[in-house]
Amino acid sequence: MEITQIYAIVAGGVFLILMFMKGFLFIQQFLQSLNITISRYFTYPLVVRRHRLLGPWSPADILLQLLYILFNVFCVTFRVNSFDAAGDRAGTLSIINMAPLFFGLHLSFLADLLGLSLSNYQRIHRSAGIMSFALVALHTFAAVHHDPTYSLRMPGNLYLLIVSHIVTSADISLKDWQGISTLSFLIVLSIRFIRKLSYEFFLRSHQALAFLVGYVLWRHLSSKSFVNQVCLYVSAGIFGFTSVIQLFATFYRNGMFWGHLPRAVVNKAGSGFMISLTVHGRLKINPGQYINLWIPSVSFWSFLQSHPFIVASCEQGEQTNLELLVDSQKGFTSILQRLARYEGGSGRSDFRLALFTGPHGASATLGEYERVLMVASGFRIVAQLPYLRQLIRGYNDFTTRTRRVRLVWQLENIGKCAGRHW
Repeated sequence: MEITQIYAIVAGGVFLILMFMKGFLFIQQFLQSLNITISRYFTYPLVVRRHRLLGPWSPADILLQLLYILFNVFCVTFRVNSFDAAGDRAGTLSIINMAPLFFGLHLSFLADLLGLSLSNYQRIHRSAGIMSFALVALHTFAAVHHDPTYSLRMPGNLYLLIVSHIVTSADISLKDWQGISTLSFLIVLSIRFIRKLSYEFFLRSHQALAFLVGYVLWRHLSSKSFVNQVCLYVSAGIFGFTSVIQLFATFYRNGMFWGHLPRAVVNKAGSGFMISLTVHGRLKINPGQYINLWIPSVSFWSFLQSHPFIVASCEQGEQTNLELLVDSQKGFTSILQRLARYEGGSGRSDFRLALFTGPHGASATLGEYERVLMVASGFRIVAQLPYLRQLIRGYNDFTTRTRRVRLVWQLENIGKCAGRHW
């Protein structure tokens, strides 16, 4: 190859690279403007506002749910000649929809792994669970239609127990499953305000039923089609892989390999309390992130409970002490409130063994905006404090574009949130 040909190839390559870079910048700007338009007209407006039973739903939420439902309906009915065939296909689709429900031990870890917020991943989890239930109901009706002697007490028909994955009640037995009307009643038990009556009980029973469902699926699908078995074993493999990663990360961050476990001390802070958690390793906590805290010595059942708390103390670098400002509610936090003492001398509560997972969640980038508006009420200001400190620090260090921050903080009683912690 002559030197002139090499020169022509290099020159052409340089021009192509410049064209690709310009095209990439154009595509990036177009996607940013498209994202702003979609957010303005489909994401931010609310069709259904937050309610005890449902919501909030934006036009984007409704559109995505409708597309999800229509796609599953199309898959069930496409080129189907009989109701029995539709029922068989619904059974296969229920396994496919159910597979993501078994991808990990905790939704917070899976949301971080996929780069989603916890609320968005919970919506995906909830939608997949409800769709699986609907497909299971269709599968069951088709089986009963095909064979009137179909009995749920037969071991091969334990597949109906799959619906227990989205059920909030606990003790179940085969005699409870006499028909689809019972399944409808169990769906009622998963309504939000009923679930909140005892969230800890709901969560652990939900997880226990999920393991039971896995065993029932394995028994039911042992003689079924190859596709169903592949979905089951792939889900089991992903579950094992993510569980090992999560457990290793939890053991490492809690210093279990070195025998230096975290300790927590609870002190009064206004009408609430502050948990000071001392960890062995150095953690990088970003504003808006939270941890799931487990303190087994609080009460008899606390060894089964872990609760999320926003980290109020976010330093610029790594840190070994985490401060969690908490407003007392019911259950676990009310017990901690009684154990808390005022700071100073003997008024301080004892150090307690504590383990945590996290930090979880994504941090919003506020330094790109010249004006920032923050709105909070009561103790919810805890989620805003790390961002406020970050913006002030960035303004003083000339590392942020923010020039004006307006904070709207609504308080029912100014003395309720009094204290040096604010």
